[in-house]
Amino acid sequence: DLVGSRFVEQVSTVSGYRAMGTGASVPLGSTVLIAGPPASGKSFLIARSAHSLLPKLAELLPQITCSSWHQTHAGMLAQEAHGNNLLVHYDFLKQWKQQSRQQTRHWSYSDDRSLIAVQEGTLTAIVTIFVHQPTLISRTRRRIHRLVKQALLQPHRMKERLSEAAAMYDLLRLYTLSDSYTIYERWFDYCRRLEIPHYVIENDTLTERIHPLEPWKREHMIP
Repeated sequence: DLVGSRFVEQVSTVSGYRAMGTGASVPLGSTVLIAGPPASGKSFLIARSAHSLLPKLAELLPQITCSSWHQTHAGMLAQEAHGNNLLVHYDFLKQWKQQSRQQTRHWSYSDDRSLIAVQEGTLTAIVTIFVHQPTLISRTRRRIHRLVKQALLQPHRMKERLSEAAAMYDLLRLYTLSDSYTIYERWFDYCRRLEIPHYVIENDTLTERIHPLEPWKREHMIP
């Protein structure tokens, strides 16, 4: 039984990726996009995907049958082509952060080259990590404190760390002024037009269950 079998993660470096032998993956060259805002837990989820995410996806996607995954960031896909089965880390507020730094008014996912590169591949599914507003605020505050502490302890990297802290402070303002659903609204609307299987994981719950997007939205009364 694929779902009931034991998934064992084996991590090694392959061309800048972490390769994960899991006992399951989508067909060769396919891609699962792991999306969410900063501090939602994308890296954490991907790091332990062999023991949590992949078995859950196996219950929902019957084509999950192969034996090897690689993980990367969406930005790398715009630079070179890959034929691996990929878990792709995607910050869906990246465009907002760039717009905020450049003080421009408009931004669109359609303009994101890294996202276009993902779509041009074999995008099999999207998994969005949903985190409620208080948790996003708490995690972002902790990141800011950690970055400021690192700046003080590493004078040679102070400028870099303080710049990162300033960017996180901008996000903290966004998280404070917006409710959780507003933060995710534009991303959900964009993904709906892609007509690709889309699932949600509530990262700040104890169970971290995976839900198909539309039934989950109806349950939470999201338009």
